[in-house]
Amino acid sequence: MNGNNHNKPEDHVAILGAGIGGLATGILLSKYGWRVTVIEKDSPPWSRLGESFDWEMPQFLEQLGFNLEELKQQEILTSKPGVIIWSNGRHNMNVAKLFPPAAYLKFMNRPEATFHGNRYKLDMMLLEKCKQLGTRYISKKIKKVHMENNRVKKVELAGGNSVNAHYYIDASGRAGLITRAAGVKYKFYGEKMISLYRRHEHDYDGRGTRLYLLDKGKHVIWFWNIHVGLHTTDIGIVIPSSYYTTFKLKELTTEDIYRKLLRQVSPLADFVDSAGEVGTLHTCGFRNYVADRATGDNWIAVGESAFLIDPISSGGVTAALRAGKSAALIVDEALKLGERSLGVSSRKRYYNRISLQADFVNELTQYLWKFHRLWHFIGLPRFARMLTFPQWHINWLSSTINMRSIPGLLCIIVIRHLLLGTVKVILHTLNFRYRNL
Repeated sequence: MNGNNHNKPEDHVAILGAGIGGLATGILLSKYGWRVTVIEKDSPPWSRLGESFDWEMPQFLEQLGFNLEELKQQEILTSKPGVIIWSNGRHNMNVAKLFPPAAYLKFMNRPEATFHGNRYKLDMMLLEKCKQLGTRYISKKIKKVHMENNRVKKVELAGGNSVNAHYYIDASGRAGLITRAAGVKYKFYGEKMISLYRRHEHDYDGRGTRLYLLDKGKHVIWFWNIHVGLHTTDIGIVIPSSYYTTFKLKELTTEDIYRKLLRQVSPLADFVDSAGEVGTLHTCGFRNYVADRATGDNWIAVGESAFLIDPISSGGVTAALRAGKSAALIVDEALKLGERSLGVSSRKRYYNRISLQADFVNELTQYLWKFHRLWHFIGLPRFARMLTFPQWHINWLSSTINMRSIPGLLCIIVIRHLLLGTVKVILHTLNFRYRNL
């Protein structure tokens, strides 16, 4: 069945949410020739964070039809050759420079540098691409998702109108409009985190993303510094909720907390007073998770509707795009065959594909917090590489290996257990060695 001669009046696909995963899915499905509607409650322009992208992200942007050099010229992207991590550790090596060797990246068929992204500009560009391809865009709040068993019947909008489609993509983020209506459960990792972030005026030195780790005994607070333009940077702080509560009990405002913590990081101590403020201080809470299922008879969840990868990994956007690409292929296949429901095997492989990496990254990040005192004894570079290199490889393999095939999926499962098991043994061994220090 060809998407251009389908005679039914309803949409082929309705996408709930206009985040990067939903818009990318809309671009791909529109390119395949299907009638697509994107529904988003908030009208643009949207407030978006700056992002630090991993080395898999550029290929997804190119597959969507974008020229990376042109995006750099428009300051939608800025170059990121690596990551520099600082800690307040007692070891003399408390700065780690994570720059993958050029020869190694060449072997992995990846560029030597990746990017920071101005998500506001990037998402607006994706929305315009969708519209150019014929995607219908509706800016209205979704009142209710009507379900029958495991099937979406329609999406009711505020004001009484409804959207009907053959298939639905839940890209509504943490709202999980379809997943929650379908009774999906979530596996959570660690405790709830509070994030404070603001945009500042600051010149970019071209050296990459900065991460700062602050050991506060039982807790670790981490900070990011991501340049979204040559003269603009986003600064953010991620604080465990239980530790954040201690500040609120002292009746400190979020502004007080933001400035107080920035001054405890020596590379940022003067920054808070010297850098101009561009935007207001934002606050949000989150907790990492993976859904226990991400598909139904006629729906698929992508991005944060299905999983939340710890933001310290810089892998969430790539994972959302990878999920969107897989979802588009599955829906395209079902529509071409004239099927009313997604194939059971396709659904299982899709879930295994997205959950394997999300679970791997979130478990690995938990080890970072659990064993963080080790950086005082072995140095931050060794500690950081022990946790980042396995993640890079799983991320690369997830893009390289065809996990719609059973051998590809089994390969990833085996490698995942080997990498996670090796890291766990090393960390426990080191922790035992330094337990009395």
